[in-house]
Formats: sequence, structure tokens, C-alpha cells
Amino acid sequence: MDIFFVADDFTGGVDVLLQAARYGQPATMFLSEQAFLAADRSELRACTGVATTFRSSAPTEVEDGLFRILEHAARTEPRVVQYKICSTADSSPTRGSVRPPFEQFLQRGAGRVALLVGQPGLRRYTAFAHHFANDRGTVYRLDRQPTMANHPSTPMHEADLRLHFAEQIGQDVGSITLEDMRQDETLSAAWDRETNAGRRLVVLDVVRTEDLATHGLVLTHDHPAYVIGSGGATLAVAAGLGWQEGSMHHAQAEASAGPVLVVAGSCSELTAAQIDHVADLVEWTTLTWDPEQPAAAVAAEASRLLDRGQHVLVHSSGATSAADVHRADLVDRVPRGLADIVRSALGRFARLVIAGGDTSGDVLTRLSATNLTTLAVLDRDTCLCLVHGISEDRGLEVVLKGGQIGSVDFFVRAARGEVDDADGDE
Repeated sequence: MDIFFVADDFTGGVDVLLQAARYGQPATMFLSEQAFLAADRSELRACTGVATTFRSSAPTEVEDGLFRILEHAARTEPRVVQYKICSTADSSPTRGSVRPPFEQFLQRGAGRVALLVGQPGLRRYTAFAHHFANDRGTVYRLDRQPTMANHPSTPMHEADLRLHFAEQIGQDVGSITLEDMRQDETLSAAWDRETNAGRRLVVLDVVRTEDLATHGLVLTHDHPAYVIGSGGATLAVAAGLGWQEGSMHHAQAEASAGPVLVVAGSCSELTAAQIDHVADLVEWTTLTWDPEQPAAAVAAEASRLLDRGQHVLVHSSGATSAADVHRADLVDRVPRGLADIVRSALGRFARLVIAGGDTSGDVLTRLSATNLTTLAVLDRDTCLCLVHGISEDRGLEVVLKGGQIGSVDFFVRAARGEVDDADGDE
């Protein structure tokens, strides 16, 4: 196996699948620890991973499951082990912390752990360890980027990734800077500098796509290489492994063969704008479900409309504010209700779109899905997949959309299989 990854949320894991697809590499992602541990070796691919909900979990809730996953994966002798986090680095000491993977990588013999979250394709950049992220066409320092500075669960108050992650792991974090990368000699000396200083977690600067390959060639000298990072980290190690972009880079999804069902639990402003976009389209019907109420009536109406050939979008009105996100009852109620709506409509739609990183994982888990395999590249930020385990046939077409991904007409494009060239977020 070339790359084994643990994704801290479901849509983040799909980003890894997308990068593998662009290189024409077979990839699969198991949707639970149990599904991965039970998988036959023939089900594993060059790029294999496990999706989790670790991004929304406390460190103590992550440790045991992560240990079992990594222990099982070690038997396949992967060349690279990646803990996949978002390119916006949103995390905290109590939620989505990188401490568990960092410590377990060290326990598995890692001499160093690279932290690479820059992803130029998504307009996410790291310069002198400070991180920058796009928001609707403007690149901001991370602690001033409107979405991340006001994130409902992990607001970003520090753009210096050394300080941000040092708070999580309880020790100094190093940095390989743009100046260090000027030539091979200075890059090698920089790694020696960080190693000799005892800094085992090292932030890597990334401003250009070419920077990813530079880092990847160095990182893959380790066997295995241990990396914490975004889809940019996947691209880096892919280059280091010698992967070549394959024919799937230009392959696009076809239009859905029938009605599309969208269920949205994301509370991001971008998702709200995407919902508004389809509200007045004749071929779409938007249904609002209040999580304070049973989902049965909305589920029945969604099924009726799908039977008529309508595309249907169901969004949860009760999870649209920062205050609501922290309500424990809604955290459970929203994905449970959305999963019930999907389950009741099975067989009536040809393609499923789930909006929201945490929502995607929770909904598919409640539907007893086992794994995803890549079907086609949908656009620059997402891919169309087959989800297995929900139905008895070859699989159900699904698109998992992070809350901040895509242009305002994303749902329309997902139904039509059209290219979306907008800058987006994970």
C-alpha cells in the first residue's frame, strides 16, 4: 500500500480520494473502524483510509480507536501514513486536537512528523509558519478569515501554526520556511536544525504547488513517512512516491440518471447561499425541516416529490446558528433525522448529496454504509463516489460536500455533473 490515511472527518477523507483519483490511483475509504478491521485484504487499494468523526472529538475519545486503526494498518506496511486534517487547521486542545496522532506516530517510531496544511489549489497558504485562507475571493490571515475567525466550535485566534499546534501537543513546534527551501542544502540543514532542537512536529511552508513536490521528495525518504495534514499533504507525498497524473484528472461525472436528493446539516453561510440558489428553480423543491419536530412528515413529502421526478433539497432549520451547534440534542438529532429522510426515500433518487463535514459522517454511519470508492472527478474540490452497504446493488452515487465547498450553484452542478471551478473550502 502506498498511502494509508485516517481522516478526522468524512469530507476531509473524500479530499484524499479526490487527489488519488487525479493521479489515476485506485482508492477506497472505509466509513468506520469496524468496517476497516473487518475488510478483506482484497478490498484495500493503493490509497486506503478510514473516515472518522475525530475532528469533533476530545483527545481522550480519539486515542483508543486511532490506536486500533493504526495497529491494523501497519500490517499492510504502507509507505506513507497520513492523519488527514482540514486545510484551515481548525482545531483546539479539546476538539480535533492533533495530539493523539502526533503521540501515536512517535510511539510507532517516527523520528519526525511533518505538519502540512497548505493547499494552493484551495487558496490555502503557509508562509513562515503563518497560515492564510481564502474566503469568497479574498485571502486572509487565518485568524482574520471571516469564517474561521468566527467558527462556531473551533474559532481560530492564532495564525502562527507553531503556536496553534504547540498548545495542543504541549511542546515546541518547528518550522521549515520558504527561505529554507531555496536549495537542497538549506532545506536539509533546516531539517537538521529542527531535529537537533528536539522539535518533532514541524510545520512546512507551502505557497506554490511546486512547494508540495519539494516537501514530498524529502518526506518520503522515511519508511514509513508520517504526516499530519490536508489534501495538500496527500499531493506532496504522492509526488514523492512518483505518482503520475492519470486519465481521471480530466474525467468528469455524468448527469444524474434520475432525481437528486440533497440533505443539508451545515450551518455555513456558503451552504445557506447554495440552498437559496435552488429555492426558485422549477426542477428543484426545497423543504425545511425543524429538528424540534419529527422528520416523518418531511420524509413523506420528499419521497412524494422524488417520485414525481423533482430534485429535492432538505435542510435543517434548527442548526443554522453558532448557538445551536453547541446544543447536544441537535448534534444528535439533526443527522438522525436526515438519515431517516434518506432511508425512507431509498430507491426514489439516483444521487445523494450530503452537505456538512460532520453531517456527512453521521448520516452515512446511521445508514450503515461501509465504504466509499471513487467513481469520477466531479470538480476541483469534490468527487462523485459510490457508497457501499446501504443498498444491495453496486452502490449508491453520493457527493459529500463540506460546509464551505463550492460555488453558489454547487447543488445544480452536482446534479448535472458539471465542472465547478470556484475556489472552495473543505
